[in-house]
Amino acid sequence: MEFLTTIECKDYVRSIGRKKDVLDRRRLCTMKKRIDFIYRSRLANGRPVATEITSYLGNFASALLWTHGLVWGDRTQEPDAPDYWVDYGEWRAKLGATAGLFELPGQLFDPAERAELAEGIEWTIHTGSDAIVLSRPTQVIVHLSHDDVISIHCRSTPSGLHSLEKLGLRRAL
Repeated sequence: MEFLTTIECKDYVRSIGRKKDVLDRRRLCTMKKRIDFIYRSRLANGRPVATEITSYLGNFASALLWTHGLVWGDRTQEPDAPDYWVDYGEWRAKLGATAGLFELPGQLFDPAERAELAEGIEWTIHTGSDAIVLSRPTQVIVHLSHDDVISIHCRSTPSGLHSLEKLGLRRAL
């Protein structure tokens, strides 16, 4: 796994053919469908949800988890941060992060790091950050929002999509 700067995240997005601003969900017109799932914060089953989201990426050559919005700031850098933020910072450091989320907001995963990608998605949900997940090749783009919304952008509906409902997420109409 590799940690990326914002510029490197933008370069990765451009390199896989995304010319539109992938951070603006309303403008993501290259995908045909957008399916939103709503949950209640402090998602107790974050790992199974994150693992399911990871499965929607299919067989990827690389996958980017880009934390682009830190509504609460980068609490991994605070001296009196809540325990879960301290744990998140330690997890990132263990994987090789040499700076905080503002300096290194992206994580690039290879296919053998699927479990780590699911952990990263779980931490993102748990800390209430805004992030996107996209892979090469791109089958889906996932937006994780601090507003307790997970948006799946896709050309065709992933086969296991109903699993998120079984895990307690509510599909928005």
